[in-house]
Amino acid sequence: MTPRPCTYNALLAVCIQCGDPSAAVRTFKEAVESNMADVVTYNTMIKCLTQHGKLAKARAVMTSMYAIGLHPNVVTYNELIDANVKQQNSRAVWELVDEMQSNKVAPSTITVSILLKTLDRKASSAEFHKVMTAVACVENQMDEVLFSSLLEACIRAGRKDILQTQLQRHRGSDRRIEVTGIHTFGSLFRAYGQVGDTDGLWKEWKLMRSLNLMPTQITFGCMVEAVAINGDPHSALELIREMWNDSDTSHLVNAVVYCSVVRSYSQQKEFALVWEVYEEMRSRKVVCSNANFNALFDACARSGEMERAPAILEEMKRQGIDANLITWSTLLKGYCQANQLDRAFDILDHMQDSCGLEPDEVVYNTLLDGCARQGMLERGLELFERMQASSTQPSCYTLSVLVKLANRGGDLDLCFHLVESTTRKYDMRPNTYVYNNLMQACMQHRAAARGMEVFEAMLGQTVRPDARTYCVMLRGLVGARMVEDATGLARCAWGIPTDHPVISGNHGGVAVLKARRSELPAELATEVVEGLARVSGAEATALALLDELEEFQGIRFDPKLRSRLTSKAARSSESARR
Repeated sequence: MTPRPCTYNALLAVCIQCGDPSAAVRTFKEAVESNMADVVTYNTMIKCLTQHGKLAKARAVMTSMYAIGLHPNVVTYNELIDANVKQQNSRAVWELVDEMQSNKVAPSTITVSILLKTLDRKASSAEFHKVMTAVACVENQMDEVLFSSLLEACIRAGRKDILQTQLQRHRGSDRRIEVTGIHTFGSLFRAYGQVGDTDGLWKEWKLMRSLNLMPTQITFGCMVEAVAINGDPHSALELIREMWNDSDTSHLVNAVVYCSVVRSYSQQKEFALVWEVYEEMRSRKVVCSNANFNALFDACARSGEMERAPAILEEMKRQGIDANLITWSTLLKGYCQANQLDRAFDILDHMQDSCGLEPDEVVYNTLLDGCARQGMLERGLELFERMQASSTQPSCYTLSVLVKLANRGGDLDLCFHLVESTTRKYDMRPNTYVYNNLMQACMQHRAAARGMEVFEAMLGQTVRPDARTYCVMLRGLVGARMVEDATGLARCAWGIPTDHPVISGNHGGVAVLKARRSELPAELATEVVEGLARVSGAEATALALLDELEEFQGIRFDPKLRSRLTSKAARSSESARR
């Protein structure tokens, strides 16, 4: 009797269960050669190959289906997509998704669940759109598990807009998914916290409690964190106390939830309240972790209470908790902000000599910035040499701080030398911040023409200017009475065509260089126009620029300014005729 497809499929399943891929391959070939292979046969073989990491062979098996008139179904695609997601082969994932769509194979909830795992902040808009298209296909089949996965994916990707839409649909009486799982409530708390909807957050909390669901420590932590990050640490603390005072829920209170409250009070610079929370933790004998102490040190730094740090450090040691890189980095940052550079350098030495910790780039950058703010050029340069001697490679942020250091030290040429030598040594490409600091240095040293050269070099490297670029350059050029350059740059900033030889050159055009209008300070346009008007003979230019800004950008100026400019331009013209 000739075996039927179901027989071969059963044999294949046994081979897979027994972990015998060679036997599976033989069985599959026999099924194909005897024309007894169906879609299930191919799908089972693909599953076997993907389980053993043979993705290329699995893809080839899928392609071979067409030769015998079979078409991959959603299970086929799910197996291959899932395997490629696990191996982080994004190119293969999206090729499969596109092929699936072109072959009109509708995604299932499993497809969507797999694709949601790919979403994070690195996901492109196109990838996000493809996933959300798949989500729309299974909208009517969505259960709370998939809904929770969708919320978590949007949180990871930082897509508050999609989160908001999904939460609004969830709230709708006709589309609400019935939530009964405690983990789904945790996702809802995180989602409402991310979009800043505290009303929705508290409604979900009350609903969960009305269902007599006991939160886990993770779910409770999500709730406290969501309340705290939305600027209400007091309510978060009250919730902790409420749980603590109930014998059924007191076990939920731990160091993690207190840490959320401390961080929120710290951001508000409410150090007295931070200390009150810390004392409460001690009185309740809550076991602290590095994170709790690091949050305390951060509060000291933010609130200018670094004199408290040594005692906290001693308490940390008493509890047997070792300071980590974050601990020392936070302390060092606090001492830099308090202008106690000697103590900050002591921390650096202690980290390396006593703790065996190698400072990272953030530590060096923090100290370099502290040297720059205090004008300690020599000490800063010595620190940079120390940084280079270590295994820590400088970044563009380091470079921007070095320019500030040399500028504060009064050495403009050194600013340029540091940029040129460091970018050459580490094969770096200066970014907007580096160029901005170079231009700022030029303007402060009354070298506006050199600043204009930096701006031209920036355009030549196709580095896009930002709002600070325009503010620094426009104020510097106006102050230097470089009327043509200031006018051309002002037109560029507000998207008005210009014939300036540098700005209108082959650097992407005004459309690329145009600043986002909302980023530019509202008073900058008036400042530029008034500055130009103070330059003898430039009154008419200032008036023309004012007209262009009003006509093309709708910027409204004080009517008195137009009147003054008109009068000055007329007097200047009359004087020129005489």
